Amino acid sequence: MLTRLREIVEKVASAPRLNEALNILVTDICLAMDTEVCSVYLADHDRRCYYLMATRGLKKPRGRTVTLAFDEGIVGLVGRLAEPINLADAQKHPSFKYIPSVKEERFRAFLGVPIIQRRQLLGVLVVQQRELRQYDESEESFLVTLATQMAAILSQSQLTALFGQYRQTRIRALPAAPGVAIAEGWQDATLPLMEQVYQASTLDPALERERLTGALEEAANEFRRYSKRFAAGAQKETAAIFDLYSHLLSDTRLRRELFAEVDKGSVAEWAVKTVIEKFAEQFAALSDNYLKERAGDLRALGQRLLFHLDDANQGPNAWPERFILVADELSATTLAELPQDRLVGVVVRDGAANSHAAIMVRALGLPTVMGADIQPSVLHRRTLIVDGYRGELLVDPEPILLQEYQRLISEEIELSRLAEDDVIYPRS
Repeated sequence: MLTRLREIVEKVASAPRLNEALNILVTDICLAMDTEVCSVYLADHDRRCYYLMATRGLKKPRGRTVTLAFDEGIVGLVGRLAEPINLADAQKHPSFKYIPSVKEERFRAFLGVPIIQRRQLLGVLVVQQRELRQYDESEESFLVTLATQMAAILSQSQLTALFGQYRQTRIRALPAAPGVAIAEGWQDATLPLMEQVYQASTLDPALERERLTGALEEAANEFRRYSKRFAAGAQKETAAIFDLYSHLLSDTRLRRELFAEVDKGSVAEWAVKTVIEKFAEQFAALSDNYLKERAGDLRALGQRLLFHLDDANQGPNAWPERFILVADELSATTLAELPQDRLVGVVVRDGAANSHAAIMVRALGLPTVMGADIQPSVLHRRTLIVDGYRGELLVDPEPILLQEYQRLISEEIELSRLAEDDVIYPRS
């Protein structure tokens, strides 16, 4: 276990971002301890609450922040006592707090340990399991040691910067498409993430082949439909994006390797992640810039296949009347399926100005900023101003700022109307 512990600590310490480090931590702890759930709750002393920052096994709602007050739940008790709590059945404990959104009612066994550095509580590390049992002494010792190592890696300045995102009001980004938009921020909770797909096997490869075949067919039909729609609207550049997706999807080698992975016993989702990442890495390693960019297209293709593999995503989406999409990444397909009469702007955490998504937002006339260093969940359902000219994002702006930007939007509309009036159409 000492070797495994050292490996986990080294991987976590080398992660480029804190969020990525925490995701590595919970995944590797689950694998090392053969437990079903691992979660990290980090402490915000200004607001006296814990944020569920990373989990494997619980359902972390997309677009919503899960918090616990310092005096709530067994997690809160671990923090107050500053010592481990090991329970065979957490739900019978008087401090147990049920949070419906994370779907933890299936898990009974609970082990929580505090993350403390120099007497300062940084958070709580938790593992859970369905089986009614107490974690043994070696498991508790392993988790306590990991929490100690995590405390050395984490710093209060890192946490202050992380929680500062929830109070930021002006964020610098890259201007990707000009214009100004004011609306409610909205994170699409239906979009699957490749990093949330974990290795899993099946006893019924035939069923997984059927699911994979269905997802491939649905994605192919979708790409053809979007290509025709944008071509009919004289947006040939956008239509060409979906033609490219169709071309990538029909690649014989890609399909052969997808089905080969399923035939080896993998579920369809893991086959998609494994094969798509392999192909994307091969493209990313090429020296030709055009071919390099195909790595992003392949990952967008993989995300779409995951979407069609998830039955829970097939229902209608309850979009607000007017909204600004906020996302970690953006694909052309995601943009195409959004209600164009409601979408007024876009904010993307990662993305390049020459990506297909950037080309498409410009074609659609959507004010957009990319490279906004803030979690999309922080922006969900908050009032946003996207300034696509300056490359700025304003969060919950003051009334005077709102008035100024609303005046700017009105001027843009008037200038656009005057420009249309000045157009001289040829006589028939």
